Amino acid sequence: RGVGATPFLSFLSAACNAANIRNNAIFPGLKKAVFFWVSRDPQDFIFVNKYNDIIRRNPALATCIEIKLCLTKTLESTATEDVTKEAIALFWLGVQSALRKPKENKEVADMLGVPTQFGRPNWDQEFAFISKEWQKLETSDDRFEISVFACGNPMLTESLEKACAVNTDTNVMMRL
Repeated sequence: RGVGATPFLSFLSAACNAANIRNNAIFPGLKKAVFFWVSRDPQDFIFVNKYNDIIRRNPALATCIEIKLCLTKTLESTATEDVTKEAIALFWLGVQSALRKPKENKEVADMLGVPTQFGRPNWDQEFAFISKEWQKLETSDDRFEISVFACGNPMLTESLEKACAVNTDTNVMMRL
């Protein structure tokens, strides 16, 4: 059995505490970190939002740490006395649609807190976007390195390893 998300949660906690205690000082050398929480449990919205709120309120953290929640479980669409299952399904479809354009749907995004997508991430696309955005931050002409850390099942790590290979080129080295 693995250690789960504990090392990553420890990093988030340490970064949030360091920013509060040391007057916005984060880990030396940290340029950017994106924390993807791939989960089947909608309760993770609540748990991860604790860190997201701290990051959002602290400019030093907000520029270098980002959290994304990927909800992989089908959401409950069981009818109740007050709401039909069709209405619940339409609600979740609306939320999912709104989250695809968070700037245009700021109220929905703010209510949910953590940027959320429904379904597994397309790692090739995610890494291509991260690589492109982070290269803008890099000031030297050296090959830019992006490290990917993961804990999860072999299927996840295999897909991450492939995405790292696809997104490695003469300008960027991605490694798992």
